[in-house]
Amino acid sequence: MGKTKELSKDIRNKIVDLHKAGMGYKTISKKLGNIAHLFLKDEIESTGIRPNHDGSYQLRKSVEFNKEERDGYDCFVSHKTLKEPIIVKWDGKCKDCTVEAVTDWLGVVFGVVLALAVGSLVLYILVKKKIIVQRACEERVNSFKFLGVHISEDLTWTTSCSKLVKKAHQRLFFLRTLRKNNLSSDILVNFHRCTIESILTNCITVWYGSCSASDRKALQRVVKAAQRIAGAPLPSIEDIYRKRCLRRAGKIIKDPSHPAHRLFTLLPSGRRYRSLRTKTTRYRNSFYPTAVRLRNSAS
Repeated sequence: MGKTKELSKDIRNKIVDLHKAGMGYKTISKKLGNIAHLFLKDEIESTGIRPNHDGSYQLRKSVEFNKEERDGYDCFVSHKTLKEPIIVKWDGKCKDCTVEAVTDWLGVVFGVVLALAVGSLVLYILVKKKIIVQRACEERVNSFKFLGVHISEDLTWTTSCSKLVKKAHQRLFFLRTLRKNNLSSDILVNFHRCTIESILTNCITVWYGSCSASDRKALQRVVKAAQRIAGAPLPSIEDIYRKRCLRRAGKIIKDPSHPAHRLFTLLPSGRRYRSLRTKTTRYRNSFYPTAVRLRNSAS
């Protein structure tokens, strides 16, 4: 199978006659010169003769040419079984242009990848320069732990107190073990202050004033249990809370650079402090109003 550029009918007839005379493609091309262009045999790729399912045979040949010259090509077929050669004009459509399709797809993919890479690079630079701030996914929880204190979403201290009571009960086991080994009461009291009382009074000036009555009773029951085991009197949670508030307030009053120093202002008498105005129970039971009341009652 050869291919010729679209020619006039006379030139086609000449090619047919020369082909019938036994001339090859190369001889015909030289003889016709620039009038017609025929592809040589070494320019045509052939699949070779292959059998069909019906007992016949097939032969397929293909040739490559410039894609800009799609128009004006004919397929010329000649065989001894044909009365005259068959010339079919090509319509310009390409059914097996896989190379062009792959090239086009590669161009599209490369463009998309390049755009993503540039976008990622720009985003990375903006994040690094803190022009864009990354925001992590936030999960809503009922409570969270901060500096050893459990803060609930409703701003109550029941969760925190229950956690403290549970941890303190675990330490009571060791206190009982020390008593079984006949240690003195002084050692048991010191052990209580170091391992149990330190847990129950962690950040007590922050949360104890706003605790419910049931939470305070649960904390005090732990102290009473430790008192029975130690066999010696122990300070109550309420007394420890008041003592810690007075000590903390004294440090604030002595430190003029403290942000809350201005809340402790003396009255003209110089003996009592001005009470803080409170509109809610939560604020009235918080540390600063309580500390002012305790300072005034102690004076």
